Amino acid sequence: MRFRKEKVAVMADIESMYYQVRVPEEQHTYMLWWPYGDPSSEHADYEMKIHLFGAISSPSCANFALKQAASDATSFSKEAASMLRKDFYVDDLLKSFEEDTEAISLVQEAQEICGSKGFNLTKIISNSEEVVKSFPGDKLAKSMENLDFSKQNWPVERALGVIWQIETDTFSFKINIENISMTRRGILSSISSIYDPLGLVAPFLLKGRKVLQSITSETTKWDDEVSQQHITDWEIWKNRLPALKSLGISRCYKPEGFGRSVGDSLHCFADASMDGYGVGVYLRQVSVTGRVHVALVLGKSRVAPLKPTTMPRLELTAATVASKMAKQVRRELEIDNLEVFCWTDSQIVLGYINNEARRFKIFVANRVQMIHENSNKDHWRYVPSELNPSDAASRGISMDDGEAVNLWLNGP
Repeated sequence: MRFRKEKVAVMADIESMYYQVRVPEEQHTYMLWWPYGDPSSEHADYEMKIHLFGAISSPSCANFALKQAASDATSFSKEAASMLRKDFYVDDLLKSFEEDTEAISLVQEAQEICGSKGFNLTKIISNSEEVVKSFPGDKLAKSMENLDFSKQNWPVERALGVIWQIETDTFSFKINIENISMTRRGILSSISSIYDPLGLVAPFLLKGRKVLQSITSETTKWDDEVSQQHITDWEIWKNRLPALKSLGISRCYKPEGFGRSVGDSLHCFADASMDGYGVGVYLRQVSVTGRVHVALVLGKSRVAPLKPTTMPRLELTAATVASKMAKQVRRELEIDNLEVFCWTDSQIVLGYINNEARRFKIFVANRVQMIHENSNKDHWRYVPSELNPSDAASRGISMDDGEAVNLWLNGP
């Protein structure tokens, strides 16, 4: 989420991170090597002095070492040390900056801090020509080394697994679900192959998940052929899915030429239907010139439970998820003076949230309590159903649903 805050994006990688962190000498005997990975055999006389890839302890030990490097960097700027603490996912750096000069300066500082502790920060990737040109070729990712800026032949990279089209600065999605077995296992594998950690295309996947839920309710075996009706429903959904390849979602929350934001607010929409419930979280920004832009930050779409339940309860469940997501996004974005608004088209849910006198049954009481813990009741507002973008997340949409797609991606 923070990688999308500003226009200049930078990714980098610590070379062989685990291998740069030593195991304390008194613990060498706990890092033994068995030939061919067979622990029943007599172990060979090899003791690992460094953390190896695959050990459960390695990520936490290596990350502790990186954060310790940041804490020891007293002669460097606080911003560079903070970047090492907050903007690394294991050995991958993802950071966005307002200006090229800021990006160059802080990444160079980060390299020096890492270098002082034996870490080599390399494989630098950026959507900025100035940033790329400011680092020697051996510090750049291979795709950046011989980049011809005059032809603008920018590569396609992955940002923590998400496809990043650097030339257009957009996220896109890989759709490849051909030739699967028409079984519960095959269908689950197909749906799971669409990697979308931010839930940006969650509404497009809901109907496929609904088919899988129906199959699961009727069969307990993973490799049995599914019914003809399920095959028909699956084919209808699958045939519409390739259109997602044309979808490009801007990496940066701000559009080109937007400038500095002077007013930010977070808007979380919740909705439910008998098919499912969903949430869409949007960042609304106002520029110095008064220009307003809204960007989708986070989405979630879940199928409704098979056990029959009432619409008010489903709407309340959606509102509970919205309050959790609002708290999470507010914490992660780290934007000062960020106003929060939560929206629902259910007057009953608003009545639950604002009630201070009546005692509810356990199901309602627990969820109202969670909403109060994660948000303020004054954050909650009513939105008409036709203006609620999370309606798409609760019912499911395809790329053919023009108005619904536009509402989901851009907010009301």
